[in-house]
Amino acid sequence: RIACLTREGQINIVSPDGREHVALADPSDTKTRYTMPVWSPSGDMVASVAFTGTALNSKVDSRHTLTVFQSRNGDCCFSLALSFSPYCLQWSKSGTNICYLSRTHRKQ
Repeated sequence: RIACLTREGQINIVSPDGREHVALADPSDTKTRYTMPVWSPSGDMVASVAFTGTALNSKVDSRHTLTVFQSRNGDCCFSLALSFSPYCLQWSKSGTNICYLSRTHRKQ
């Protein structure tokens, strides 16, 4: 199966022949965009970063959420609100942990 990002920032799981299609979020939610989908080692989950707000990297009215979906039915099984935007998501070999990079915007 293939994880694809739509133009609207939604994640779809599609079979290689295109017959199976699963949306991994509410497609009617036009305020949330997903980035960087990453498969779990077992292939049963997909982790992604959800961005909700007025403008990417804006400090005004923006939220970042680490979200994990079941790949077969699109159900959200984990969600963690963050005060920063994580990137370079990586699953542990066991599939029980996710690590990521982030940076702060401190003036030096």
